[in-house]
Amino acid sequence: MLNKNLNSDIIFDNDEKNSKNIQHAPIGAAVCKNLYGISDDEVISAVRYHTTARENMSLIEKILFISDKIEPNRKYDTVEELRKIADYDIDKAIIKFLNDSFEYLEKNLKKFILYLLKQEII
Repeated sequence: MLNKNLNSDIIFDNDEKNSKNIQHAPIGAAVCKNLYGISDDEVISAVRYHTTARENMSLIEKILFISDKIEPNRKYDTVEELRKIADYDIDKAIIKFLNDSFEYLEKNLKKFILYLLKQEII
């Protein structure tokens, strides 16, 4: 993706620099703008933040964000519940997704720390 001539300076924030899994979002926004000529800032922003979300998202940003999280190829414990919630309340679906994500990260961070302690790494 980074080798494409996008005619743009793609700026990654710190999280994006350290995670190739989310770099496609700012790259995708640059592709929309510079390769496909999309000039609608709301669409560009929706693509830009579809992996990470942001404060005060517009409706189109919310739609793209939650659509990415519940698309048919996603397989995780709460995805079916999220699909149902998204049908009637996009804000509740986003909040649930983010809360579930934080819980997952917290639980796995604790497991990782315990592993490091057992290995006497920390």
